Amino acid sequence: MQKLTSTIVAGLVGGAVAAALVAAPWSRESIATATAAADDLGPASTVILAGEPEVRVAAKDGRLSWGTEPGARGLTIAAVNTGKVLGAILESDRFEEQRETFRAEVEKAGKELEARFESIQSKYQGTKPDSPEAGEARAAMQAFQQEYQEFMARTQQAEGTLAAEQFTEAYSDMRTAVDVICDRRSIDLVYRFIPPDEKIAPADNDTLTLQMQARTFVRLPDGLDITADVLKEMNLTAE
Repeated sequence: MQKLTSTIVAGLVGGAVAAALVAAPWSRESIATATAAADDLGPASTVILAGEPEVRVAAKDGRLSWGTEPGARGLTIAAVNTGKVLGAILESDRFEEQRETFRAEVEKAGKELEARFESIQSKYQGTKPDSPEAGEARAAMQAFQQEYQEFMARTQQAEGTLAAEQFTEAYSDMRTAVDVICDRRSIDLVYRFIPPDEKIAPADNDTLTLQMQARTFVRLPDGLDITADVLKEMNLTAE
């Protein structure tokens, strides 16, 4: 009777551990399992932490939550070296082909202008300043110079437009890949960063300051850098 009473008391006091020991053979594995179960707290829908005011902690959308505001919850974070990823995207065949097409068009137009310049030179070569054709030669040369300056201005503007379009498209592609990684790994926030140990290039004080400010993290824990994952998702490589 005394033995039976002790068993009942042990079951009430020991909870899950005692129950597991009574229900299953006394093995090392069963004891470890029962002990692990006893270490767990819950399940509980809400945990109230005393304070002024008290804090009600609960699970919401798979995150630890302590309020109704969107930011009042635990967030998983990561970081991506945007410069490295954008550089790899811009160096890809698709973007290089666009730049090569642009360069070919500029080169073709430049050769046409060069041919016209040579034609003007040939036509008015040897023209003396006081000859009847001198005024016509000056007018032709001035018109060509004006056309050349306009060509250079259009070329620079078109080059800037192409660069902006490519950069914007590359950034959009990077964001799409980051979203895929975040959905896969349940990541909430992704910071852009430069590795803290990346060498700072020699420069003037203002540029040095900008380089240091661009290093979002002074220290980055292992596992938070998802740059390699993003590059892999996009089938890109980068040094």
